[in-house]
Amino acid sequence: MSIRMAQEGDFVQWLPLWKGYQTFYKTSISEETTAMTWSRFHNPSEPMHCAVAEREGKLLGMVHYIQHRSCWTTGDYIYVPQADMTADSSPTRVVIAAVDALPMPEGRLSKQVLNTHGLEVRWYRPPALDPQTPHDRDEVYVVVSGA
Repeated sequence: MSIRMAQEGDFVQWLPLWKGYQTFYKTSISEETTAMTWSRFHNPSEPMHCAVAEREGKLLGMVHYIQHRSCWTTGDYIYVPQADMTADSSPTRVVIAAVDALPMPEGRLSKQVLNTHGLEVRWYRPPALDPQTPHDRDEVYVVVSGA
């Protein structure tokens, strides 16, 4: 499986993933909005992006993300509003690989992938030695790989 940025020719395979996302959330997004969303992914002046997981020419999953400024740091945040995958792919592997492939904000060891209702989820990839010091926030870690 490889992770890459979506290309304009991926639309036919991306659309069922996009529709599956909508089905999961019991919503229907208009064709006009869908077309605009797709075009934004391919416009270099837009902060919206789409990465896809692919195996042997077939898209297995997608992750949309938005790079945006923050008042809390000099670097950008990366917000991941949605990810979806095909029924015949491993959801965990696809999402982990796609999120891991997103660019790390400059000067940060983590990237924000969700912030809603007081819950912040960050993707943290420390160097060989974790430089964190004790702090007063609750944290839950899921170790994806390592020794």
